[in-house]
Amino acid sequence: MSDSAEQSTSEVDLLARFEQRGIVAARDRRGDGALMRRNQCIVRWTDVDGGVEAVKRELERARLYQRPRDDKADDGTRIIGRLLQFTVPSRRDATIAPVDEIAAAIETLAEVGIRATPNYVYFGAAEFTGHPLYAGSPLYAGSPLYAGSPLYAGSGELRSSARPTLDAPPFPEIASTRKGGSTPKVLVLDTGLKTVVDADGVRWAAHHELREHCIIHQREDEEWRIDGDPNVIDDEDEEDSNANGHLDVQSGHGTFIAGIVARLCPEAEIHVDGVLSSFGDGDDVSIGDGLRRAIGRLGGEQFDVVVMSLGAYTVDDEPPPLADTIAELVGPETLVVAAAGNAGSPRLCWPAALPDVVAVGALDSPGRAWFSNYGGWVDACAPGVDVRSTFFSGVNDPVDDMATMFNEFVGWATWNGTSFTAPKVAAVIAADMVRNGGSSRGSWRRLSGYQHFRYPDLGVVFNVL
Repeated sequence: MSDSAEQSTSEVDLLARFEQRGIVAARDRRGDGALMRRNQCIVRWTDVDGGVEAVKRELERARLYQRPRDDKADDGTRIIGRLLQFTVPSRRDATIAPVDEIAAAIETLAEVGIRATPNYVYFGAAEFTGHPLYAGSPLYAGSPLYAGSPLYAGSGELRSSARPTLDAPPFPEIASTRKGGSTPKVLVLDTGLKTVVDADGVRWAAHHELREHCIIHQREDEEWRIDGDPNVIDDEDEEDSNANGHLDVQSGHGTFIAGIVARLCPEAEIHVDGVLSSFGDGDDVSIGDGLRRAIGRLGGEQFDVVVMSLGAYTVDDEPPPLADTIAELVGPETLVVAAAGNAGSPRLCWPAALPDVVAVGALDSPGRAWFSNYGGWVDACAPGVDVRSTFFSGVNDPVDDMATMFNEFVGWATWNGTSFTAPKVAAVIAADMVRNGGSSRGSWRRLSGYQHFRYPDLGVVFNVL
C-alpha cells in the first residue's frame, strides 16, 4: 500500500473516532488549539445567586435548556460538585460549526453575568511513534484538532505505540515494617484496570503482579463498572473496544501505570478508576466524576497521592473546569501528580499546570525527551523512554493491516511518555512516606528541596527506571 493510501485510511479512521467520541476542535485568539465535547458547556453554579435552579432559568430564557414536563425525567444536565454541565441545542444548520454553537452559548450567558466554559477533552499522555503521518499532511498541519491535542502533537500513526517485551522489571517484596503510620493510598485516574473474576465471583487485577496491590471496588452500592458500549467510559481497561482487530490507542494505559506505582512503592494501596476511554479521551465531567466517586468510597478519608496521566489544552490557556473540581474535592494533605504532556511545547497543559499540582516531564538519555513539554511550570521529571511495566497477556496486535505480523503481548510492555513519568514521581513520593512517615506533601517538599539536582525547564530529577 502506498504512503498516500495509508495516510488516507488513517485520516478516515481518526476523524471517524473523533466523530464517534463527540470531539470537536477550536482555535483561540492566538491560533492555539483546544479540544472539547460537541454541544456541551459547563457552568459553576455556585457563582450564581439562587444556585442550580437560577442557572436553569437563565438557560431557559436563552433557549439553551428545555425543562421536561415530568419532574422526574432526565433533563440532560449533570451536576458534578460545583459544576453543572448542559447540552447546547443544535441549530441543525450545516453552515454553523459545532464550536461556533458552543461559543455562541458562552457569549449569550456572559451577557447575563453567567460564566460558561466548554467541556474540555483530555487525553492520556502516552507518546506515539511511527512514520510522520501528521507532519506532512495538509489535514493535520496547522489544524487545531491536532495542534491542541496532547495526544497527537509530535506523534505518529493512530495505533497503540506500546511494544511487547519479555524483560519484566523486578517487583520487590512488600516491606514488613513501616515507619510513621498507614499504607499510602494512591489513586490512578485513567483508562481503568484489566481485571478477571475467579470461581468465587471475586474480581481481581488480571496481572499477577498487581493482585496484592490494587484495590478493586466491589461494594453492593457501587460495583466495578463494565459497559460493552465503546462510547461509555467504565472501569475496565479494554483491549479493542471498537472491534477493529487492533489494540485501541490507549488500551492498557491504566494497567501499565498501576504497575509502575506497584513496582516503585510495593507498600502502596492502589485504587484505579476509569475516567478515560481506551481511545484515550475523557473530559472535565468524566474525570471530575471519577475523582468524586473514588473519594466518596473512602468514607471521609483522603488519598495520599492522585495520579493523572492525562492532559488538555484550553482556549486562551485558561484553567479548565477540572481545576474547580480538584480544589473542591482534594484535601490539604493530598498531592496531585500529573503528566506535563507530549507536545514538546512550553504551552500550559492542564491539570499539570495548576499551582498545587506536581507537573512531571520526561527525560531521555541526552536530556529532555523529544516529546516532553517543558517550562517553568514543570516541577519534576523522570526517564520516560522505553519504560517497562504491566500490560495485557495473551493479546496479539497486528503490526500491519494485512495481519501478517503481530506484536505478541505476554503481560509486559514498553512505552514512552510523560504518562509514565508522573506515576514514577508519585510512587517515589509514596515510598518516602513509607520510610519517613508524614504526608505526601511533606515527602514532596523533602524530595524537591534545593539540594536536589534540577534540569532546566523540567524541574527536579527523579532518576528512577
